[in-house]
Amino acid sequence: MTARRPVFIVLTGLLLLAILSFGAFVRLATLPPDPLIPQADGIVVLTGGRDRINDAVTLLIQGKGRRLLISGVNDRTTTADLVRIEPRLQQWLDCCVDLDRKATNTSSNAVETIHWAHDKGYSSLIVVTSHYHMPRALQEFRAEDPRLQLIAHPVVPGGLDLPRWWTDPLTIRLFIGEWIKYHGAQLRIGLGLSGTGGDATSDNGEKQNP
Repeated sequence: MTARRPVFIVLTGLLLLAILSFGAFVRLATLPPDPLIPQADGIVVLTGGRDRINDAVTLLIQGKGRRLLISGVNDRTTTADLVRIEPRLQQWLDCCVDLDRKATNTSSNAVETIHWAHDKGYSSLIVVTSHYHMPRALQEFRAEDPRLQLIAHPVVPGGLDLPRWWTDPLTIRLFIGEWIKYHGAQLRIGLGLSGTGGDATSDNGEKQNP
């Protein structure tokens, strides 16, 4: 028993560390959007849900940013498809909306968005994505350009019981999966490895769709 005690202590310590880490991640992932979100140079929405585009277009209409980038648009998705998702987008497409079709995951979302921001001369961006995906998205963006000011606008997808997430199996699975991806990305960034390859994960695990 004496020989097993150090192993038990180490495993208990690792378990407590994991619980604390998961709790910290959940606190980040459940932060509500700022009702008084400040104005920024641009807005970027990472595809993966209808609610994200709806919120991003609302911010554009409110004048919270000069242009909107929709990052990670599937090659098969047309502008007509986007307008069907969000009809208000129609009047803004020609003047103030750009589509990024190169990004296939969160890391390449960050790469393509930072290129877009630099091309436009922007120093601040509002980032629109799902609440559970926001910590990893911001981490990837900061790794690409730590000087860029990022303003988070988390979106709660319909059907998720965020206030009582611990009672909802779907939300629990989302948080655990995203927590693992978050630390995987953290390790990859710390090692200086690229995450823009096709095998890297997006927030929905596949080539992203609106």
